[in-house]
Amino acid sequence: MSLSPDELRLRLRTVLASTEPGDDTRLSLGGLSHAETQRHLHLIKEPLKAAAVLIPIVDRPAGLSILLTQRSAGLKHHAGQVAFPGGRVEASDPHAIGTALREAEEEIGLDPSRVEVLGYLNDHVILTGFRVTPVVAFIHPEGELALDHGEVDSVFELPLEKAFDSSRYHARSWSIGGEPVRFFELYHANRRVWGATAGMIASLARLLNVWREPA
Repeated sequence: MSLSPDELRLRLRTVLASTEPGDDTRLSLGGLSHAETQRHLHLIKEPLKAAAVLIPIVDRPAGLSILLTQRSAGLKHHAGQVAFPGGRVEASDPHAIGTALREAEEEIGLDPSRVEVLGYLNDHVILTGFRVTPVVAFIHPEGELALDHGEVDSVFELPLEKAFDSSRYHARSWSIGGEPVRFFELYHANRRVWGATAGMIASLARLLNVWREPA
């Protein structure tokens, strides 16, 4: 995808302009299309817990990339998995953006002043019982991060060209209640990007019309 940062910023603002959290007509399960999501929604246990994540796009001289975290191995849930910074919505959070920025600052020490929010992706439902609002943002590369190693083992960047190249993804499935549910996975620098995280990247690429369904 050969867009300059300014071109991508404008295009993202345009495609994200009509998306707001809480729209049940655009829910996605693991990055699947809305139609495919609807076939599996009965597998999700209600009530869903509200959460938000930050999808940070970093503007480097070498090109745009997506910042990702490797969760700490000692965590009770999703230990060692690749994820976006984020977590549950707290009562004190004014909105999903507030949740995403707070969690990113707590987990990786990302100063909110470095964040330029562009908009929201459609809400994603997670089989573990969460409804996640992904907040898409540009991150200014100047500045240091300070990881909370109780939460995050390390951070790394996935080049946007690779992140949006659907030929690098594989479609897998797991059985939930005897029903096969698809998910996507991608390997980068010996790390497995899969499940909800890969699905959110797929949703972003689909919005930009650069996604083709993996085999």
